[in-house]
Amino acid sequence: MNRGFTLVELIITLGIFGLLMVVGTDLLIKTIQNGNRATIESEVRQNANSIMQDIAEEIRLAETVTTPEVPAGSGNHDLVLNNPMGSKRYHVNPTDGVLTKDGTILTSKSVAVLSCPSCGSTSCAGGMVSTVNPTGTVTVTLTVQQNLGVNRSDFCAKVVLTNTVTPRQF
Repeated sequence: MNRGFTLVELIITLGIFGLLMVVGTDLLIKTIQNGNRATIESEVRQNANSIMQDIAEEIRLAETVTTPEVPAGSGNHDLVLNNPMGSKRYHVNPTDGVLTKDGTILTSKSVAVLSCPSCGSTSCAGGMVSTVNPTGTVTVTLTVQQNLGVNRSDFCAKVVLTNTVTPRQF
């Protein structure tokens, strides 16, 4: 009575087990990457929505809205809102994408208000463009992306929001 396994049976079993481990590992890695992507996209979107709400609220309270001139091709990095209680200035630093309101930082450390061709790119422009329309409305477009400086598809998220708001004098 032979109760053992043959060498061929052991090799086939190890091959099947190895194949299952490779497939299982790949599935686990993709699940973790999708979880990371969802978390990052959610954080970027929440930050963008919070910033846009703040800007829209200040525009509604403003009596005048100006967008100071900046060098051509560099994007519009400033938005100045004047109301009876004083003025508010939104500024995007085009090198690191930090958005400030009267010097107070509005962006979290993990996101940047930048418009880059791709995440991790070094050729970026300021990601806030504001336009005072002839009708008196103000259109603001924000491009907010992850600011971790890595160039991996599972760690890259970009959100573009556009909002048109009417200041109170109109």
